[in-house]
Amino acid sequence: MKTLFPLATALLVSMPAVALADQVLSVGDGDTITVINAQQQKRQVRLACIDAPEMSQRPAGPASRKALQALLPVGTSVSLQVKSIDRDGFTVAEVFKPGQPAPVNMQMVSEGMAFIDRKSLKGCDEYSYGEAETGASVSKRGVWGPLLGYDLMFPWDYRACKRAKQCR
Repeated sequence: MKTLFPLATALLVSMPAVALADQVLSVGDGDTITVINAQQQKRQVRLACIDAPEMSQRPAGPASRKALQALLPVGTSVSLQVKSIDRDGFTVAEVFKPGQPAPVNMQMVSEGMAFIDRKSLKGCDEYSYGEAETGASVSKRGVWGPLLGYDLMFPWDYRACKRAKQCR
């Protein structure tokens, strides 16, 4: 059978899976949101490629959440480039707003409100995420600045410290 649109078919097959018409229901923290699709199915989404300060890492955790809320207010339409499902059942994805080429995940890193997660960076544009983090750290934005970053532990170190019950 001959296809009428071979190029369009090839492009669709090669494109990453993107869920359309999801809407933001809530922002849990600086790297977690809840979305709902047109079929009224909710899912929790962990932003791929990044790790944000935990909410108990004050003031950075709440500031990171507030930054994500500003980027993704409730009701915002988003599309997801799904990377995986994590052990907690969360969808791990890059989140895109219509008309914006860079994912919200990268915007969080660029604003200094999240770190790149080197363990889960595979499948993401490692160079661009690295450039975004370097720019934030050199410019002392967000967690890299004196206001939020003073004596701040990386979130993965903080969680390990909490598990070991050695944190303040």
